[in-house]
Amino acid sequence: MDEWIGKWNSLYQSVWKSPVNQSDLHINTLEQMAQQLLDTWGSMDEALQILKQRVSHLGPLYHYQTEGTRLFNEQNFHEALHYLKNELAVGELDTIRQLYIGFASLYVEELDESKACFFYTLQASNDPFIHHFAYLGLGLIEMVNQQVEKAILYMEKANCLADNPDVVYNLGICYYWIESYEYAAVCLRQYAVSCNDVDSLVIFGLALYKNNEKDEARGAWMEYAETSEDTEQLLSLAKLTEWFGEHELACYCYEQLMLIHGKTGDLLHGFAWNKALAGDARAIDLLDDLGQTDVSAKQSWLLIKSAAELDGNGTDPVN
Repeated sequence: MDEWIGKWNSLYQSVWKSPVNQSDLHINTLEQMAQQLLDTWGSMDEALQILKQRVSHLGPLYHYQTEGTRLFNEQNFHEALHYLKNELAVGELDTIRQLYIGFASLYVEELDESKACFFYTLQASNDPFIHHFAYLGLGLIEMVNQQVEKAILYMEKANCLADNPDVVYNLGICYYWIESYEYAAVCLRQYAVSCNDVDSLVIFGLALYKNNEKDEARGAWMEYAETSEDTEQLLSLAKLTEWFGEHELACYCYEQLMLIHGKTGDLLHGFAWNKALAGDARAIDLLDDLGQTDVSAKQSWLLIKSAAELDGNGTDPVN
């Protein structure tokens, strides 16, 4: 993890100090690395919630509640580790304790200790639920280490032992990372059916789109735009759909953002730009109006005008 963050910071500082012609490429790399990190931490948080629910529903044999587990449930992982390591338990309860230590170590980035705990539980227990969470933990560790093939191996083992939407989601993320979009779409579709998780619709749509299932991808993105009020994610989706040439969808994202924030100059600019690219001549007039007070909108208007002038049909929609 430290190496990963170090690479990101190094590239960021390099681009910041010396912008060059390939800055866009480097910025795209930074965005992809940041998104991968967010995906990983999101997966870990999802796993934590599932683990809490699962452990709380296990039978009396696995009922293990201590000061360490209380701190763990409060996400005070450093303190939880201190208590969990000094608690005494026997038999299957000790493997539960080791699971807690494994996940707490994972969340404080002590990956070697985390991995050792998960391997210990695999050796010490024959319980499929315990094995399920040990494999899930090992899979998350390999996701953090960017060892995606190993992560898939562990996640698939976990998936065979118990129904857990979080495992299915992580598998979808892993398959997406290795560009196996068909499998990614299958996993993320299964997750979408079982969980009402709006946030997953963006990556689900991406997997579908890259697997050439574009109609379903548009549907997933449209559902996200209709239900999400996350400004940052809506703006990201607007730019993403613009990148793929889905300008009407991008316009819809900007419309949703304007419902939340009003018709700000930046949102109107994004809306008009995509409308113009979609062939709506009225948007060019809007860009012209915005360009009277906004330099970036003026540049957009000039780009549209230049494109029109280069059009072989000789038509200039601006004049």
